[in-house]
Amino acid sequence: MKQTTVTIAIPCKNILTPSTLKELHTQLENFNAQHNKLFDEHGYKYSLPNIKGLNPVQILEEYGELMLSSNHVFELRSILDNLDKSILKQPYFSYIAALTYAEVGDILEADYFFRIVKRHTSNYTQNQRENLEFQEYKYKFHSGEYSRSELRSQLLKMEGTITNNSRKLQLEIALFQEDVHDSVLKSGIDWQLIDRFKILVKKIEEITDSNFNRNLQLLSSCEAISHYLTYLLTKELVNSRIREEVGSTSFPEISRRIILEVGDCINLCHKYITNLILKAEKKEDNILLSHSNYSFAVLHFGNFYAYFVASIQWENREELMTFFEELLRRAIASYNGFTKLHLEPLAYSAIHLSWEIHLLASKWAKLDLTPIMSVDKILEKKERFISADFKKGNGSIVLTTFDEKKEIFGESPIKEFQEFNDYQIEKMAEIFLQDNNLPQERLPRIINEIKDKTYPPDHPILPNSHPRLIFVENNFDEVTRKNVCSGSSLARERNG
Repeated sequence: MKQTTVTIAIPCKNILTPSTLKELHTQLENFNAQHNKLFDEHGYKYSLPNIKGLNPVQILEEYGELMLSSNHVFELRSILDNLDKSILKQPYFSYIAALTYAEVGDILEADYFFRIVKRHTSNYTQNQRENLEFQEYKYKFHSGEYSRSELRSQLLKMEGTITNNSRKLQLEIALFQEDVHDSVLKSGIDWQLIDRFKILVKKIEEITDSNFNRNLQLLSSCEAISHYLTYLLTKELVNSRIREEVGSTSFPEISRRIILEVGDCINLCHKYITNLILKAEKKEDNILLSHSNYSFAVLHFGNFYAYFVASIQWENREELMTFFEELLRRAIASYNGFTKLHLEPLAYSAIHLSWEIHLLASKWAKLDLTPIMSVDKILEKKERFISADFKKGNGSIVLTTFDEKKEIFGESPIKEFQEFNDYQIEKMAEIFLQDNNLPQERLPRIINEIKDKTYPPDHPILPNSHPRLIFVENNFDEVTRKNVCSGSSLARERNG
């Protein structure tokens, strides 16, 4: 019989009495029982573990590797910490413990269990041995046993032996992050690095392994390249400012390419990060949301920091205020999220970044972000980390940059070339010659033009030996990586 009407019950009153309370309790019990039945009977279809009635040892046996691949390392650590060491000496449990403690950064425990697993290598599959080898480099590097060059050498050595596709991609990501660090320390532009980034994020997107933590690896890669983009943008904006102040109106092709490539890459990172923010909000994934908010704030803080170093102001102040408000809100949201998740090193990085954003808004843009959160409140939150051993430093890169700029340049415009000696002038002329593809016979004329302080508009001098560029070269590693990039402790958290 086809139903043609619908009955809707509309309560006239909702009064909590002993009888209605009992009825409500019964309804909730039934709902919970149905939920558990559904989970027990169908959860396995969606790779959802059912640990009901299992003791800690059974949980490790049944779901240890699944929890590792799903990045539930802190839950695993809690289980491991409460088990007797004699149990954990068994090969499989030692394997889980070594990977877990290395991932959370517990160097002493990681070292202890890696010593045990090396006595039982014949008990492990090829994939498990690769997992151990890949994870071991982390704790050795962070414990100081490997230098950065030794770390890279070890990673390259592993590249030819790994057979698992997911592990190969993780290794590629790790090598990329190391190369980003090296490129920031070198002068010049590594176009291949930007191309590698675009290929890498595409590979991460397309990997089919359900156990591969695609989201956090995307964030980790975006955050790594963002530091290099900040460096390139800073240097190019300073170059632009120098050209402006010496009277040049031309725009070299190399500068055009830098601006286009950097802008394209920043937009790509922004797209990935904002998509992950939306995904995390929809799924109520607090871990992903906290990481995504942090990466968003780091990316755009770097952009504004470049303008700050070059002493270039943002024309639309209303737009700038909106940008800064969003940066601070996201940095604070990431701090709150990491705090709730008990990820203390990341919580510290996030509140430190919040402080830097506040200072940058004040020192560069003369904007007051106090209505969102005052500096005093931020410093109060930072204070609880005062004795933390993971803290990389307590100074501000914004204040350091501000003080050094003032000391080097004062408030006056850039001095032309009056303090340069003949060698520096010759080097500047050679750079100009190369940048503009001019014949070698033009060199004497360019040198004379610099000496005579005659700068025709069609002669953009790009002096890498200008004091302001020397300032960028000498201070960028310290200024950009000293504190904000200590957030690349994130990379350690994510590369599981």
